[in-house]
Amino acid sequence: MHNDTADLQHSANPVASAAPQPSQAPAAPAKPSPLQPAADGTLPCPECGSPVEPISKNGVILFYGCTAYRKTGCRGMWSADPDNGGKPFVKICPECGKALVKRRSKKGGKSYVACFNAQKHKSGEVLFFDAEGEPEAPKPRPKGEFVCPECGGPLKYFKLKKGRSAGSMCFACFENNRHANCQPRFFDDADGVPVFDKAGAESRA
Repeated sequence: MHNDTADLQHSANPVASAAPQPSQAPAAPAKPSPLQPAADGTLPCPECGSPVEPISKNGVILFYGCTAYRKTGCRGMWSADPDNGGKPFVKICPECGKALVKRRSKKGGKSYVACFNAQKHKSGEVLFFDAEGEPEAPKPRPKGEFVCPECGGPLKYFKLKKGRSAGSMCFACFENNRHANCQPRFFDDADGVPVFDKAGAESRA
């Protein structure tokens, strides 16, 4: 039997697939990868993707700044690599996403890489990297808490940066005024434990 009511409902309510679809806004252009040059060969800003340009002083490239700075105030930049003729040092902090900075220290002239965006780091501190911009190995921790055998002050555990033992770990007490000759006390590290019978008074840090 033919159902006239059903035919009327069908003609008055066309199926959803036949209804016109709302127009969709075109997709936003993909932001250039901060680790790759754009299609035209320019290096993109790590913050907004605009091209960057070298900023120089007395013929020395200081950094590569965002060309959109005057229009938008973007302060995105890449560091100039002092070990590679001032070319861009294109590395990103793995923790906060900011561009890493490569500089030479004023003392000794050695290069170092760091991220100064401390407030965005879990530790709240500046993060340092190796010369290639890769994270340095975590600092070892002492196997226990130790005190100075002379004054009872807590010993610090750190890596020596200069002197004949540069690069090795060391225990030290800097409570100088509590020591007989007002000098710090240093103790060799034996796998996270201080060697108390080899204390030294000379500064080795």
